[in-house]
Amino acid sequence: MNEEQFQRHVDFILAQQAKFNSDIAKLEENIARHEQLFAKLGDVILSLANYNEGQDERIAEHDRRIAANDRQIAELIEAGKETDRRFRETDERINILIKVVERFYDGNGK
Repeated sequence: MNEEQFQRHVDFILAQQAKFNSDIAKLEENIARHEQLFAKLGDVILSLANYNEGQDERIAEHDRRIAANDRQIAELIEAGKETDRRFRETDERINILIKVVERFYDGNGK
């Protein structure tokens, strides 16, 4: 190998080394940028986790309120049934009273 060929090889190797150094610098920049993005992503994930925790508490509170409302509705239904029963009894008594009054006015009650 003559000196000119040797110099071309050296120049090629130096050019490749410079390219590698440039590529490594770009990769390091990308890594640094990705590290920042991952840090931001971690913050977002933490924020979402905290938000979800708050939502879980709200959902649990809504579930408790719904259960309480269900109990109240059931109590109202039972109270309504009792009221209906009392109205039927009152209707029966009124009907009996009406019959007594009708008999009295018809002369049958003498």
